[in-house]
Amino acid sequence: MSATQVTPNVTRRKPREDRRHEIINAACNLALSEGLGAITARRVASQVGVGFSLVTHYFSSIDELVSAAFSKVVADERTSIADYVRDRETVTEQLRATFAAYTVATRDPIGLLWLDAWRQAADRPLIRAAVVQQMELDLVDMKATIDAGVASGEFELADPSSVVAMRILALLDGQVAASAVRGALVESTLDYPAVEDLLAATAERELGLPVGALATD
Repeated sequence: MSATQVTPNVTRRKPREDRRHEIINAACNLALSEGLGAITARRVASQVGVGFSLVTHYFSSIDELVSAAFSKVVADERTSIADYVRDRETVTEQLRATFAAYTVATRDPIGLLWLDAWRQAADRPLIRAAVVQQMELDLVDMKATIDAGVASGEFELADPSSVVAMRILALLDGQVAASAVRGALVESTLDYPAVEDLLAATAERELGLPVGALATD
């Protein structure tokens, strides 16, 4: 018998949370590139390089996986934008930068994802719950920004900050929903900058800011 020992080739199983995150990330990629409807257990399994049954082991239904993917895309973007605006010197500058980040054309794929999620939420309860949760988190963040502006003396409100935050987010969501399709309307006369101007002007009025304080370049 040879003195050389042969070590068996053992494939180590990934930790449960690592595999789950890998599956969600693959679903996120499909969601952004092709829409929520492109997320199926077989396609996700193919992207990850695992068997179909492993995806269904981690997610008991496709709606559970779709909801997890949507939530992760939105949460990651929220964190990215928060990091982007955090170093601005004033709350007004932070809010201006936030508007710019949410309305830039490169964000349109996420705008389309929101449209897709709103549409599918009508008859898919898990997706509806995920959409509502993410909208509520956006409201919490906007209210916190407004409260910080009031505390610093930059904002002066006529209504409660929760009401003002909801009004601003409703306008922001409408602008994002409309402009998300602009990539397919190159020759269109639709004027999205005019809508962005309305968003800034309305927010300025709601926050007691001077005209032009939130205008983006």
